Amino acid sequence: MSKEKIPYDYSEFQEDQASNTDDVLGKISKLADEMHDLDKKIAEQELKLKKLHSARNQIAEEQLPELFNEVGMSELKTRSGLPLKLKNKVFTNISKDRKPKAIAWLDENGQGGMVKRCVIIDFDKTQTEKVQALLRLIGKGWPNNRVELNVHASTVKAFVKRRLEDGEELPLDIFGVHCVDVVEISSK
Repeated sequence: MSKEKIPYDYSEFQEDQASNTDDVLGKISKLADEMHDLDKKIAEQELKLKKLHSARNQIAEEQLPELFNEVGMSELKTRSGLPLKLKNKVFTNISKDRKPKAIAWLDENGQGGMVKRCVIIDFDKTQTEKVQALLRLIGKGWPNNRVELNVHASTVKAFVKRRLEDGEELPLDIFGVHCVDVVEISSK
């Protein structure tokens, strides 16, 4: 396998020449090395941050909720004065495969108003005039259109949360419902 030739290879450039402030190639080399070192440091810090988030989530979503449930409490103030509160977080995710079933369920249960009909028409970037014409004549003779039914994620989440709080039936699997107990440091 042949090594591809780099047009300008300054890797053999001498350090004393690279540190010469009048030497543009030396400045480029020095800044590139500094940028490379910063990239490495950023990657290391991002990994550390990811590990810190994971450790925090382990405490907030597993260890503390278990202890709160063990003592039968939902709120308390720690010895150091931190106000803690056990909350149940609701997450929803209607996958593309489950979307028709979710929309049908909403329609059948009097919640069809949550569903939005979206008309999508694809245009070339260069078709500015056609886009402007469409805005004037909405809907006449545009072949590259499709109509989709959608429910906004935050609307679904609020709806599901309200139904769960009211003890009403709901197909959890269709709406991709996932509930997590989490302990938060409250703001009050």
